[in-house]
Amino acid sequence: MITNGQKGNRAKNIKNAPVVNVERSAKELTALLDAAERKIKEQDEIIQGLQQQIDSGAVSVNSSFIDMASTIRGKY
Repeated sequence: MITNGQKGNRAKNIKNAPVVNVERSAKELTALLDAAERKIKEQDEIIQGLQQQIDSGAVSVNSSFIDMASTIRGKY
């Protein structure tokens, strides 16, 4: 159990740092979006390669993992 004194010390030791909101230009946001889309494309290619290995039988996968991957794929 934590006493009131301990709670007070914990609260006193919390340090909050201010965070400045960054306003980005349309050009910067477009560049960030392009980078994210490239990364997604790369990850999709990796996933497709892995899926081909699984389908060809080169890699064995636990059925619960396949169920989980299908669930995740359906969410996105």
